Amino acid sequence: MLTAIDIHPAYQPGFPIETAPVDCIITKVTEGTDVIRGAATYVDRTLACGKLAGVYHFLDQTDDAAEARFFAEQIAGWIGRVVLCVDWEQYGVSTADGLWTFSATVHDLTGAWPLIYTNYADERAIRPGPAKASLQRHCGLWLAAPGLSWVKTDWPIAGFPAPPSGWLLALWQAGWLPQEAARIHFGWDANRVDIDWFFGDRSAWEAYAQGDGTPGSTNHAIPAAAAECSHIVAAGDTLSILAERFGTTTDRLVALNHIANPDLIRVGQVLQIG
Repeated sequence: MLTAIDIHPAYQPGFPIETAPVDCIITKVTEGTDVIRGAATYVDRTLACGKLAGVYHFLDQTDDAAEARFFAEQIAGWIGRVVLCVDWEQYGVSTADGLWTFSATVHDLTGAWPLIYTNYADERAIRPGPAKASLQRHCGLWLAAPGLSWVKTDWPIAGFPAPPSGWLLALWQAGWLPQEAARIHFGWDANRVDIDWFFGDRSAWEAYAQGDGTPGSTNHAIPAAAAECSHIVAAGDTLSILAERFGTTTDRLVALNHIANPDLIRVGQVLQIG
């Protein structure tokens, strides 16, 4: 597990990236079709000092595909080296179709799927259906907890939330460090700082960043019907066989079904697939 922070250069100006005691820094780089001033410098500094970098786009109410193209254009120099994320909130774009269009277009241009940032309440607004099933199949979840203020001694902590059904939890934003705690923890107190945990190691982060390396291969159309969402285990089934059959991974099946022993599944067991 890795510690992370997500920052907005306008709200966290002059942040000490190089000395911050965290593994990963995720920077807001775009919103709609606007660039966040200072974002490029923050991302470059994160990479230069050896920390893991992520970038995120706030999805606005303009044109989903156009925003994806704009985002991909702004991050072109970092593709394959940073984890891509999209901030989806109800007051931004409130349809699963729009989020799918954005995510599929980003993949089409970069070869990587973005992590979906949202909270429990807003996730419920991504209505069930083909688009949501496709998002869950391809994109990890960056889950935001209800707004909570932490102090230095609370971070890191044990005990993490269960993701909404169907998602693979990649990142958890637990809340924020208030200014005084930020001063103690980072030697900087211009504003509060959002704190996150990544459920994986450095190689897992880099795998998200590199994606599948196949830009241009996505069908952007919303499928006519949702992909199969569950499977009843039959004799001879293993997680690796099922992962290959359904176009997913063993790790995702383990996470979706809360499987303690990946080598032990039983005939008749119902597994969630996507």
